[in-house]
Amino acid sequence: MPEVYQIQFPNLIAFDEYWYLSDREATFMIDKKTEEVQEFVGDEEDARIIKMNFGDQIKFINRRKPTVRRTIVVNDKVFVDEPDPYHTDKYPVVPCLAYFNADTPYYAYKFRGITRDLRDSQYLFNRIKVYANDVIEAQQQGLKVKKGALVTPDDSLNSSNGRVLTIDGSFSMDDVQPMPIVPPPPIMLEMEERYKQVMNLISGVNETMLGTEINDKAGIIAMMRTTAGVTTLTKLFDNFDEYQKLCGDYQVAWIQGNWTYGKVKLIIGEEPTAEFDNKAFYKYGCKLKQEALTESLQQLELGKILHLREIIGENFPEDEIIEAMDIPNKDRIIEKIKATKEAQQKIAEEAHQMQMKQFEVDNQTKISYAHSQEGLAAERMAKIQLDKALNAERLQRAEEDKTAAVLNLVKAVKEIQGMDLNMFLQGIEMVKSLEEAESNKAQANQTSNQEVVNG
Repeated sequence: MPEVYQIQFPNLIAFDEYWYLSDREATFMIDKKTEEVQEFVGDEEDARIIKMNFGDQIKFINRRKPTVRRTIVVNDKVFVDEPDPYHTDKYPVVPCLAYFNADTPYYAYKFRGITRDLRDSQYLFNRIKVYANDVIEAQQQGLKVKKGALVTPDDSLNSSNGRVLTIDGSFSMDDVQPMPIVPPPPIMLEMEERYKQVMNLISGVNETMLGTEINDKAGIIAMMRTTAGVTTLTKLFDNFDEYQKLCGDYQVAWIQGNWTYGKVKLIIGEEPTAEFDNKAFYKYGCKLKQEALTESLQQLELGKILHLREIIGENFPEDEIIEAMDIPNKDRIIEKIKATKEAQQKIAEEAHQMQMKQFEVDNQTKISYAHSQEGLAAERMAKIQLDKALNAERLQRAEEDKTAAVLNLVKAVKEIQGMDLNMFLQGIEMVKSLEEAESNKAQANQTSNQEVVNG
């Protein structure tokens, strides 16, 4: 076979490695309360400590456990036949199956890959392409020449560039014509396109998913066609996810059973959990998560992040964009961006604190002004009440004065009735004279004051 290299060397030996199912003696611990079962991998001292701590709650039994064995055959002789060297009790390989058909009686058809169903259509496509090439190559290429038309008939056999054909003058140019090549029939080209479509139908991949469609269609239609193609390939993706899960479970079991505490510390660069020291591992599962490990997937992730930034706007973190980029010194750039943001945030916080202090001062000023206005309003209200009381008192005094005047008038009338008329007239004259004297005195004082001011 072509893949067998250096077959001419006679010093080669046949080496075969086989894995087959077997069983082994194992000790199991059974919790009588929860009926949980776990294999015991310690020694007698560990068993004694467990019995001392749990008493009769834990029960030890011996049973046969399924496992695998490895056999190495060298030149048809068994060289090694040993238990599972990886201590996983599993085959060290994980199959990745595309299609599984349990109903077929033929073992070769139970497990099929993606290309197995495409071989027949590919064979037919190759066959028709070969036939088309045979049709073209079978056609004769040359000249149709009327006998005697060429002066030198051997010139028609020239194959180099720039050849010259000399035609006899008694013949016309139509007497020498090239032989046309008949193209393949249209039915053959149609069959090629049909075979291509058959391969797309069998594989479940359409032209939109391959990126080879050239028809201008609406984006929603292209999206629907892509979604439909993904739906037909869901089984393949599910089987691949199951393969990755099984492979991850085996890797976890292999690491737990073979790696030491120091090796784990050397690989991860930090202190591992105590389980790698006491080997008391819990049961872990494997959850699949898509990571952009290749350059094409990283570029696709970067495009999605940039599209998401256009949707969210300026609030999208810039360090996420830099993390998705394949550029050197990303950590240093991210640290500088964080330092710049922290400085800007600190300045913004200081400005905010100054604004809050100014707001508090303005608020206190407004509150003080409001209190002063309230005091002034209270003072004015008190003055209004005082003025009301004074007015009431004045009104009361006026009433009293009015009453007293009436009373004095009544008294005067009574006194007048008892007085002589001449004496009453003399009293009136005396009062008028006193009033005139007082009036003249007041006028004289006012005149003297004006002269002093003018002087």
